[in-house]
Amino acid sequence: MQKLACLTFVMFLVSMLASCASPSSIPSPTSTPALEMIKPGDKIGEMTIVSESIFTHKMLVEFCEFDLQSTAQTKSVDCTVTPLDSVGLGMGLSAEESKFLSFWEATTWELEIDGYPVALNDFGWDEVKFSDPGMKGISRGWSVVIQNLTPGKHTIHWSNSADITTEDVFGVYPPGKYEYIINLAVENKSYPPISADTSTGQHAYTSSKAKLDFLLYLPGDYGKDPARKWPLLVYLHGAHLNGANPDLIRSEPLPSKLETEASFPFIVLSPQGKG
Repeated sequence: MQKLACLTFVMFLVSMLASCASPSSIPSPTSTPALEMIKPGDKIGEMTIVSESIFTHKMLVEFCEFDLQSTAQTKSVDCTVTPLDSVGLGMGLSAEESKFLSFWEATTWELEIDGYPVALNDFGWDEVKFSDPGMKGISRGWSVVIQNLTPGKHTIHWSNSADITTEDVFGVYPPGKYEYIINLAVENKSYPPISADTSTGQHAYTSSKAKLDFLLYLPGDYGKDPARKWPLLVYLHGAHLNGANPDLIRSEPLPSKLETEASFPFIVLSPQGKG
């Protein structure tokens, strides 16, 4: 049915255009799927599963690349990320407005996080309308967000199935069950703290005091003349790069230039926002 990567990409683009209970504790998962249904505010280890708009969070598939599927089958992917403050799972449907409701009602969705089934109806969904040349459409995504994605191995398993032929904005899909499995390895953060002997060029660092990660660029001549003063330039990225992985900022215009520029006559600080 729906192709995960493309659907999430559409919902991400639409979110840019749209700009718009106390938690209970559940024991750490075992090798056997848990019987408890995860509801908003519940925890899996140190992670909290919340109901928030996925359009205001980074999507998991921005870090994990999927092979697209056009037939009912199971697809899995292994991917590695650094710890994230939050990540939206991004499962949902984007389709032509006149057909959207019938396709959505014909589809059954299931989600498990580390073996725990998620009560999707308790989380609800986000919906936005969009216009492409020659077509008006709707994107709807389940409002499931993981806060504090902790180091270690995690498994995200979801599926959608329908007994009728459905279609999204990318293709037509025969009846059946489409399953996606993300084997997610979350690394420990490895960015060093800033120090007096910081290297020239652009490197990632962390600040425990400010609770921020950042890129810092020092010109090649920095430190050669102790009396020389250097101007400071602070580069602020867009909200789509919020998180805990400053390496993502390297793709931005100025940081990208500084990857290979040794004589840019500024100290450049590129902090990463957390939302």
